[in-house]
Amino acid sequence: MVEQEETSGFRYFLIGASAGLVAGLLLATKPGSELREDIADYTERGKGIARRVIDRLPFRVKAAGVAGAAEGMAREGIEQAREAV
Repeated sequence: MVEQEETSGFRYFLIGASAGLVAGLLLATKPGSELREDIADYTERGKGIARRVIDRLPFRVKAAGVAGAAEGMAREGIEQAREAV
């Protein structure tokens, strides 16, 4: 349940940040051509960040799986030690 709350909180944060960015760009005192260039630059930066996150995602998922397996083995070892004592 906590994970779902964290996800929706992060989602609201992203929505608010996006709305603030759009409002800031639209209310900027720049000519239209400069504004369009800025929007294109921000879009390209966002694409680059998204690509890096997506590229790293399989490694993070794999690492989480390995960590979960290690935790399971550690719990089994602790349980066996308790039974032996």
